[in-house]
Amino acid sequence: MSPNEILEQAPEESKRRKNDKLNYRYPRGESYADAIERVQLVALQLERHRDPVLVVAHNGIIRILYAYFKGLSREEAPYVDIPFNSVIKIVPRCYTCEEERFELVETKNGKDNKKNPEEKEAGKAQAATGDDKKEKEVPSAI
Repeated sequence: MSPNEILEQAPEESKRRKNDKLNYRYPRGESYADAIERVQLVALQLERHRDPVLVVAHNGIIRILYAYFKGLSREEAPYVDIPFNSVIKIVPRCYTCEEERFELVETKNGKDNKKNPEEKEAGKAQAATGDDKKEKEVPSAI
């Protein structure tokens, strides 16, 4: 179900989730707090890898891993902006992580996933010249 469908069909559930997104648990589901506990060991294993690793997962899990590697709090994890149709390359460094984002395809609603206004303008210029048809380089790791 989409967030709008949940709001329409189960407004009380939607309200409870909005009030405490970290701990809210959908009926027969898990909360972000539950998922954080489940994903914690995976994050530790990812830290030990020296070779690139590609993680393909639900956005909630990606938010948790992103928050972990970026040093964000548990409370911030549910609110991390993870756009659809994108790859986020994270390279751990001493006390920080380098980050690079790649938009793979334009979203259904035509909205641009990029946050940087300069990148948006460059994308518009590419579309106007037809350069957006070229293959994009996609990283092999997050």
